[in-house]
Amino acid sequence: STTNTIRVSPDDTTTYHVIVYDYFECASSGTVAVNVIPYFDLSITASNDSVCPNSSVTFTAHGGTNYVWNGFPSQTGSPFTIQPDITTIVSLSAANPATNCSRTVYDTLLVFPWPEFHFESMTDTICSGDSLTISLVGDAVAYHWSTDDSATSVGVAPLEPTTYTVTAYSDHQCEKSLDYTVVVNE
Repeated sequence: STTNTIRVSPDDTTTYHVIVYDYFECASSGTVAVNVIPYFDLSITASNDSVCPNSSVTFTAHGGTNYVWNGFPSQTGSPFTIQPDITTIVSLSAANPATNCSRTVYDTLLVFPWPEFHFESMTDTICSGDSLTISLVGDAVAYHWSTDDSATSVGVAPLEPTTYTVTAYSDHQCEKSLDYTVVVNE
């Protein structure tokens, strides 16, 4: 370069030579060494890469020291456990005490949604001796009732007030349960 200032970004330690000419074309030279401290290895491992909502996932830091889990102010060590209900980007910053350099790395935890469903029955009250069909509407791929049925509708004829539980499963095996109580009038 022919300017009095240059910007450099070497990947490795590099020595730069400069020659300066005065008005009478007399030369003077010098050198400047830029010492590049290499990145230290820093990574995150997760106990799972994808989970259902509120499942525990443990993140472990590898490399560096003085860990800071960005976005989680009270977390400064490793390992670190969370129970997210939405997809979460985990950011870890650490320092290399020998060089005073720091790095930040990221990991994405994919959180699959719960199955969405609800009951579509017209009533929850019957007279003794009558029956009732309890129906579901939703996006689940499978259902399991406390009656051991797996259909989206079940017929029941309880003799006393009874609560039926149905568990719905998403295509990622996330499960959610709801109760339906049938009241029986005499």
